[in-house]
Amino acid sequence: MTENQILASIAPPLRETVLEHCQSAMLVAETPLAEAGETVDTVYFPESSVISIVSTYHDGATIEVANVGREGCTGVGLVLGNSQALI
Repeated sequence: MTENQILASIAPPLRETVLEHCQSAMLVAETPLAEAGETVDTVYFPESSVISIVSTYHDGATIEVANVGREGCTGVGLVLGNSQALI
């Protein structure tokens, strides 16, 4: 069973099919998963962490524009046909 609420909400037969294509990953705090404009090829379904979506201004200042916990996922653009990191 998964701690991610999106994956947990999928009907068991389909969830097992989805999970066959997933792997667990230990993420390192403050390590970027993608930079703006990079090609994104991974969807993350946090189970026990929070992933910050951060935007960087031209002067180098940063601001957190969203965060994703165990209720969500990152990389939604892949599902919608866009593989480029937006922020």
